[in-house]
Amino acid sequence: MMLCGIALAFVPLTQREEAAAKADLGEMMDAAFSRIDSGKTAAAPVVVAEKESLLEKTRAVVRFLAHDDNLLETDALSTLCDQLGADCIDVADVDGVLIASSDETRIGLDLGAQDGFIWTMDAIETPESEIVQTNEDDESMICCCVSRSDTEGFVLLTRDDPYVDDAVAKSDPEALIEGIAYGGDLLFVAESGGADGYFYDAGSLCLRRTQDDVTLIAARDVSDVFAARNAALFALVVGIICVIICGVAAYLLRLEPVVLLDEDGNRIESGEERASLNPGKTEADAQTPPEPPKKRRKKPHPEKADESTEPEADGEAPRPEDEQQTEKRPAKRLRKKRKTDDAKSEDPFDKIVD
Repeated sequence: MMLCGIALAFVPLTQREEAAAKADLGEMMDAAFSRIDSGKTAAAPVVVAEKESLLEKTRAVVRFLAHDDNLLETDALSTLCDQLGADCIDVADVDGVLIASSDETRIGLDLGAQDGFIWTMDAIETPESEIVQTNEDDESMICCCVSRSDTEGFVLLTRDDPYVDDAVAKSDPEALIEGIAYGGDLLFVAESGGADGYFYDAGSLCLRRTQDDVTLIAARDVSDVFAARNAALFALVVGIICVIICGVAAYLLRLEPVVLLDEDGNRIESGEERASLNPGKTEADAQTPPEPPKKRRKKPHPEKADESTEPEADGEAPRPEDEQQTEKRPAKRLRKKRKTDDAKSEDPFDKIVD
């Protein structure tokens, strides 16, 4: 029940952290698309200005050709191309076939039949028309087509503009979103085709969004999403372990230690064990097995003592007559009498020891 309660208590924390992570990813995505829109807006004036500049140069070439046909020579067109800062100058007839070019290898090319240049035929069908196009794959490649005023045909100028190229590079989504993601988050351009929204993939919480043909994915690692929850769980586990350790320690401290006590009930230290149990003996003596206790002889009663034997006075030596009388007694009688006296005077404790 306690574990279930703890698990239920962490559910709101998990939901709150997930909602906060989703909000952060949403703000990151909004900032990325806002920067992309700003980049495109900043690049647009540069593209328009460069297109207008190339169109003016094409008009100038048309005027030059109307006054002097010698400019149709390859060398003259090549020099003019360098002065105008164009990559190539092509002059086509009414059928769209190049009759002159700054690149000699292009002379005789049917430009109207080439993929990507069919639109140039509109300049022949519509006199005094001016058409500006950019390459679909490379926006910095600008082409201007202007109808000739002196004869049927058109003049085509092509230039890979570095200013447009720089502006387009700065407006590239990958370059614009660089630096927006912070910490361990990720933000990158993805292929279109997936469903927009939040999802979990590869251990990360992800957000996909498509806007103006640009698809971005923002991702955050799950461990970062639920960092506070994981820290709380870790602290809880550590606290439970500490409580268990303290409980075991308290139980062990309450156990009474096993000690050695002497005959008087005093505690014996480990180094003094043998000396206290056997006072007056060395360690070597204490290791030898103890000898069985000797029987104590009881002093014979005065009445049963031999009449010829008299107690000696204190401080007086035994008389020679008494010693002679003792030696003359039968050995068997003395032995029997001593055995009887010993049996009567034997202590019950001595019997147990025996």
